[in-house]
Amino acid sequence: MRKVIRKANNENIDEIAECLNDSDLYNNYWKDRNLTLKFIKDGISNDELFVFSSEKNNIIGFIRIDFNGMFSNFPLLRVLAVKSGHRNRGIGEKLLKYYQDLCFKNSDKVFLCVTDLNTNAQRFYGRNGFQKVGEFANLYKENINEYLMMKIFEG
Repeated sequence: MRKVIRKANNENIDEIAECLNDSDLYNNYWKDRNLTLKFIKDGISNDELFVFSSEKNNIIGFIRIDFNGMFSNFPLLRVLAVKSGHRNRGIGEKLLKYYQDLCFKNSDKVFLCVTDLNTNAQRFYGRNGFQKVGEFANLYKENINEYLMMKIFEG
């Protein structure tokens, strides 16, 4: 079996939670299993959650997309997470490309937010054509800012 990106289902909840619990997002913002599970279950029920599975069918990364999350009109990447033992192997790029390929079918712009604390993610998104277009001070937590990033379709 080869590596594949597909829609998540309820059987994937625990593995998706593992990916999220192993992330800076969880450590900086959530730290609450009930909130994590609600986020995952809502994403699955709304057909917004997609997983990257390995040859052994283990979930090693995921994305959640709100297809009308930016200004009720443009796709917003809510989360991209890869398990720590699998980072820097191109999985994040594959998930990001999947997001863009899927969303550029119906939109000429895609968006995401990234925390000012996560400079690695900022560089990653910048390398992949995203530009900072705004900043939200103290959006989720005091003294932590979020950068709004956008990519315009060039096809």
